[in-house]
Amino acid sequence: MVRPFGDFTMHTVCPPGRCKPLAADTPRALASDHENSLRVYSTGDLPDVYEDSFMAVANPDGQAFHPTLILVCTRLGIDKINQVYIEALISTLQMPQSIGIAG
Repeated sequence: MVRPFGDFTMHTVCPPGRCKPLAADTPRALASDHENSLRVYSTGDLPDVYEDSFMAVANPDGQAFHPTLILVCTRLGIDKINQVYIEALISTLQMPQSIGIAG
């Protein structure tokens, strides 16, 4: 089946009648079906990306670098986005590599 927007669209993630709430592990589960083409690195409960942990996912054998989705988990506020984050958030979302916000 040809999917015009690829395997990672909302219609693929959450097909009608079988939708489950999206969780942090959803991208990793999707990527596991595409192990050779996409990897997922998640920062877990911290917003820091560690090079050694990232490289263990993106380049585990030290030979071939795999495209890797980096999920940065952070809390931007309790009931609304803290004003301290607004400028950095806007800049981040304007990057061509950004895929947006989940949560």
